[in-house]
This record gives sequence, structure tokens and C-alpha cells, in this order.
Amino acid sequence: MRHVCARALLVTALHVSCITAQVRVLSPKDLVEEIRATGVENGVIPGTTATFGAPFDGKVVLGQLLYSHSATSHCMPDYNLVAAEPWDMDGGPKLLRIVLVDRGECSFVTKVEVAEDKGADAVIVVDSKNSTLTREDIKHIIMADDSWGKHIKIPSILLTHADGQRLIDAVVRAEEAGGDKYDQAVFAELTWSILQKDVVAVDFWTDAANEQGTRFLADYSKDAETLKGHLRFSPHYHIFSRPIDFYDLCKDKETAKFCADDPDGPGDITGHDVVLEDLRQLCLFSVTAEENVDGIKDSRYSKAFWEYIDRFAKECPIVDKAAARPPKGVSPDEYRFGEKCSLRILRGLIPKKMHEFETCVDGPDGLKLLEEEKENMAWSVLAIRINGWRFSGMLERNLVTKAVCSSFIEPPAPCKTLLKEMEGSLSKVTNNKGVGAGPVTLILLVTLVLLMLVVIVAIAVYFYQSYLRKSVRTALREEVMLEEQEKREQLQQAFAGETSV
Repeated sequence: MRHVCARALLVTALHVSCITAQVRVLSPKDLVEEIRATGVENGVIPGTTATFGAPFDGKVVLGQLLYSHSATSHCMPDYNLVAAEPWDMDGGPKLLRIVLVDRGECSFVTKVEVAEDKGADAVIVVDSKNSTLTREDIKHIIMADDSWGKHIKIPSILLTHADGQRLIDAVVRAEEAGGDKYDQAVFAELTWSILQKDVVAVDFWTDAANEQGTRFLADYSKDAETLKGHLRFSPHYHIFSRPIDFYDLCKDKETAKFCADDPDGPGDITGHDVVLEDLRQLCLFSVTAEENVDGIKDSRYSKAFWEYIDRFAKECPIVDKAAARPPKGVSPDEYRFGEKCSLRILRGLIPKKMHEFETCVDGPDGLKLLEEEKENMAWSVLAIRINGWRFSGMLERNLVTKAVCSSFIEPPAPCKTLLKEMEGSLSKVTNNKGVGAGPVTLILLVTLVLLMLVVIVAIAVYFYQSYLRKSVRTALREEVMLEEQEKREQLQQAFAGETSV
């Protein structure tokens, strides 16, 4: 178990999307009425979810809420969970165990891990008593991973202190009441596939040197421009810390606090260069993103960011100097991955914002962005989350757009336009591990299989013919030997007859 004094991580920044989850209390009836009286829409409590143990699309956890006091704020296994009531809904599956835990004293990951080890199927984290976060604030929070959450399999939700304490009080009352616990037990439904009226939140994790991620962003820029005011897009980057010996992977070689993977092995582009490019893209988005685009609340769009990504993918490849293809008289470094290529594009895109951009890159705002990315790692270098749920499809423009458009209660006009364009079109599909089976790929695969079969048949025929030739030679040799043996026997018999006479 990790040290339980690790600080709890909470990411609240302008570039973080509205990641929503919700809790719908089903019983007891008096608690349902109490929640509705607080003014929540349809009687459901809004919350936020975590990057670790992120739920898949359509994930629903139906279960009984459980709570047990912990002297360590549920950072240690010093509490016990009672068994959930053996109740099912209309003959459906038995309800799961949804554990309420207090926030504080350790990371979210530690609390969820302890609860998971105790048999929890989901966790609700109740915000601290002294917290001032409202329901609206909670929707702009991400429960960050402390880099130990990759093995957690259960989802979790963070609620405001007022909402969470109301649930805890109800569970405690049910325990103290005794008698028929079935009537008093608190049952609830946790859901993440939440349809939105106007804006869908999309979080995308990548690495500036990840060619697949960069290609996807460049391709998706067209759809992002079309969706514009109906999209709240947030870019994230794979930032981590390393021991000081790996300083060449890091921005700060003295502390190795912000690092990235080396993209080309023995090549001259290092993780240090990647972190700096990650930072440039984060700052570009930060200083150019517009809020409430076209008057649509909670939307966010940066035209400069998408134009930059499209050009960067085409003009700044990860190649050696010798392989760069700059115009005549231009340095190769201005047309390959690195600062010079990046700044060449940026100076043309945001001439009036360059001072603000440079202040971000060189100042504390940039360090804050990197710190948030390091604390806010996803389950993979390439990852997409839509409205808080994990997108598990292939990394391809049309598939992601379909998933985004299906997350609206009623698809807006831009979605209808995009979906219509997709009809009847064939696309090459790319997943997190490579290229999928598009039409051209299938033809090449079939051709390769046929060629292999032809080669196998040819080899078989060759060996069969060789076997036949060998067999014929052996048979002829044996026949000749038999004839010679018969002749010798005949001569021996004739010689013996002459001797006896």
C-alpha cells in the first residue's frame, strides 16, 4: 500500500472540461423527496468522475449505498462494510455495493483502492466539510490520478459536501433504525452516459510526438470547426516525472519533474523537446480558447489551436535534419519537430498573442499547466473521454464524431451535417495500436494470403516431385540389382553343372 499521507489531488483549471456523472437515489421515499426539494433537475445529484477507473459508455451501477466511519478518512482499511441487502429489481441482477468515503488526508486513488479491496463496486467521495464547491463547481472538477490508479477497475464519483453528507446521514439513520432494513436501506443508481442539450465535453490525451495522436487531431480539426459552439474540447498531454538520471527526457534537467517519452530512440529529438512542445500546445490553447462560443454556455473553441495542430502535423515531422524538406534557403530545423518549426507557425497564426503566449510558456502559468497534466493522467497515452465516460472505440475521426453526436439529447444542426457527410463513405480506421482493416488493407491482406498459399503449394509440389524422382531412382536401382543378382545366380548354377559333369 502506498504511503497514505499522499496529498489528495484535485484539478480545477480553465482547460478542464465539464466532466459529469450523476447519482439518482431510488429509495427510501423520504430521501428522494428531500433531494428533489433542493432543486436538482429530475431528482438526480450531479457529480464529477475520475480519470482512473473511468467508466465505459453507458455504464450504470445500481446498488445499495454503504458507509462506515473511518479514523483515517478511509485512507486505510480501518472500517468494515456490511453486506448489501439481497434485493433485486424485477428479477434483475443483485444490487452492487456503492461505498461512501470522506475526502481528505490522502489521494482519491488511495481511497478508491482501499474500498475496492473491501469489495466495493463503486465509490462516492464526499467533499470536505470546509469545501465551498457548489454543484456547478463540481462539474468542472476532475478527480486526478496520482499515477497509481491504472490498476483500479471500479468507477468513482465526487459529490459536494452537502449532497454527500445528506446520503451519509440517510445511510446512518437506516443502520440505527434497525427493524426492517429493506425499507430503510438507501438504493441508488450511478450513471455516466449523460445526454447533453447543447454542449458535449471531450477530453483527449496524447503526446505531442505521438504521430497517431497528432494525425487524429489534425484530421478531427475539420469536425471540431463544424461543431464549434457545441463542443467543449480539452487537450491533455502525457507528462510524468522521472529519476534525475533521466534528465534528457525532462523539461527541467535539475529536478526531472516534467518528462515525456523519447520519440525517436537514438535520434536527436528527446523527451525534453517533447515536453516543451506539449507546453507550447497547452499555452496556445490556454491563451486563444474562447468560452461560450456563439452564445452557447459552457462551449469552448480555439481556432488557432486546431489550425496549428493541422499545420504542425504536416510541416514539423519527427525526422533527422538530413530528412527535413525546407524551402530553399530555410534552415532544416524550421521544418522538423522542435521549437524553431513550432514558433515559425505560431508567429504567423497569433502575431497579436505572441507576448501572452511566451509569458505562459516561460512563466508560472506554464508550470501550473504541466503540473495539472502530470496529476491528470489517463489510462493510456492515447485516450478519449466523452461526457465523462471512456470512449472505447477506434481512434478515427468519424467514429469519434458519431460518439459525440450521439451524446446530445437532440443532435444539433452541425451534427446532422457531419453525419450526412459520413453516409456511404468508406474510411480507414485507426485504433490505439495501429491501422484497422479498411478496404485497401483487406485487399492487400487477401492478396498476401493468396501469395502465401501459392508459395506453400509450389514448395509442396517441389518436394513431392523430388520424392517421386528419388523413389523412381531407388526402384530402378533395386530392379537392376535384382537382375544382376539373378544373372549371377544363373552363372553360378551353370558353372556348378559343368563342374559336376
